Amino acid sequence: MTAVVFYHNRISAKRAVMTPQLQPEETRTQKKATPNRAWTGLAAILMAAAVLRYIGIHWGLPSELHMFSYHPDEFHSLRGVFALMTGDLNPHFFNYGSLYLYLVAFSCLILSGGQLSLTSFDQLPRMLPEWTMIGRDVTLVAALLTVLAVYALARAIAGHRQGLLAAALCAVFPLHVLHSHYATVDVTQALMTTVALLMAVRIYQAPRQRNYVLAGLAVGLAASVKYNGGLVLLAPLCAHLLLLRQTDRPSAPARHLWWLVGMAAVAFLLTSPYTVLDWTHAKQDIAYELRHMREGEWPAKEADPNGYWFHAVNLTMTTCGGTFFALLGAWTLLRDRQYRSRALILLVFGLLWVVIIGASGVRYGRYALPLVPVVAVLAAAAPLLVWRSRSEVKIAAILMMAALVSVNTYYSASLSQQLMQPDDRDRALWVIADYVPKTSDIGTVWEPWFQSPPLDYVNGGTMLRQNPLWQAFSRQIRAHRTLGLDPQALQEAAPYAFVHSNFEVRDALRVGHHHAQEVMEVLSEQYSLVWHNPTRAPLAGMLGWAPPQDWLYPFPELALWVRQQPPVQSDENDTSLHEAN
Repeated sequence: MTAVVFYHNRISAKRAVMTPQLQPEETRTQKKATPNRAWTGLAAILMAAAVLRYIGIHWGLPSELHMFSYHPDEFHSLRGVFALMTGDLNPHFFNYGSLYLYLVAFSCLILSGGQLSLTSFDQLPRMLPEWTMIGRDVTLVAALLTVLAVYALARAIAGHRQGLLAAALCAVFPLHVLHSHYATVDVTQALMTTVALLMAVRIYQAPRQRNYVLAGLAVGLAASVKYNGGLVLLAPLCAHLLLLRQTDRPSAPARHLWWLVGMAAVAFLLTSPYTVLDWTHAKQDIAYELRHMREGEWPAKEADPNGYWFHAVNLTMTTCGGTFFALLGAWTLLRDRQYRSRALILLVFGLLWVVIIGASGVRYGRYALPLVPVVAVLAAAAPLLVWRSRSEVKIAAILMMAALVSVNTYYSASLSQQLMQPDDRDRALWVIADYVPKTSDIGTVWEPWFQSPPLDYVNGGTMLRQNPLWQAFSRQIRAHRTLGLDPQALQEAAPYAFVHSNFEVRDALRVGHHHAQEVMEVLSEQYSLVWHNPTRAPLAGMLGWAPPQDWLYPFPELALWVRQQPPVQSDENDTSLHEAN
């Protein structure tokens, strides 16, 4: 920060000699009034975005079959609700910032009439679906606001026509549509980073103190959703430095930079106060998260060893080729002096974000969500390359953009439609009832969690199933034992049946893990595959693409195996089995 201020003062001294008088931005470039049809078009885009995101929003909610959502991270989004329910503002969870947790918690408080309390913990199963749904509604609102922010950002860079196209692309990109169905932090973070980018462009257009203050607030809020969102601070700093290099543009005094950084700190501290007030615990959670990001998760990291290639392929597939048009749009903007500086603000952030997520050892597609607005804006600028050409070329550009929007709309609609279908984990319970006697045990790779049929009502994985509060609700739906990917344990336990999902075995098989291969050999030799449902995820397998796990959360691939020759049972067991059936 001090280096930026020093650079600012040095350049300003030179400019004082070179430029006797600077004209304000408003007199230099007058903005054209936005046509009324632009607002009509934007309203239609928002309506389409809302429909795509609301259809299927009830997917995987807690029910009488499973206590927790089938999304493994939605429980953490309720941490603020649990804290507020006990009169404590400290969420006691610091793996990321508290802003989204507070948004969900206070939304629950408001919608409950200000009475967020339980007369008995027995009410928790009834409240979890309602609270999770409120969290998803918060995400839905954030998603629609992101579409608006993308319009404003693209309009500030290249005009209202490109703003509408960028908003339409953001509205229909499948990656953004899918994650807008979840009560998780990523879509809200993308909103805050997009607003920060918008204010950075505004700083370049009109370097007023107000724009620096608003940019700082957006940066602080982005960091308060997820800490790495604070990296968007580079965008307004870039805008400030670009102004200093312009001899025909007004610049801002160095004190505006302190407003920028100061307001970012204020916004973060006001919305994530216990990150500082409870630093002892926050430090532990942050250290864990940093270590997790550095080390990654086995075997996903080994299955996709190059993080940059992983995100490049994932972003290309989940925007249906939008990244290709984004690269073309970036080249178009950079070669035109009219757009170059404003485009640089966007590109600097985009490249920084690619470096950060590509260097991480964890492989989740949702980490690229802050790049979706950037891709939308840059892709919308691609037609500018030929806009001054012959009418035939213009028509070709329009048709290509129409095809891009149409293909993304098709796959997003397909996603939402699939989310409306009964979940295959619920269906698997009915299949198990048909093939496995009630008194027989079932082998699994992991504890009952999001990845498999809810063999226990408390489907929270090892962490929640060991917690005394949630353990009290445990209700075994089917006898089961966790065997891991251990062929010897499978042979010794010899369960009547074995069930697994792609989340447990896919990546291990992709890297050739010998224990996983041996488990599959034992199953093939000693068991019969009685039920297998391939994943219903749109785009999965297209062009050989192996989607990341968070693309497949609603679309597991499940397999049920039954022993070819079950162990001989006693007469008593035979009687009980007959009665059970």
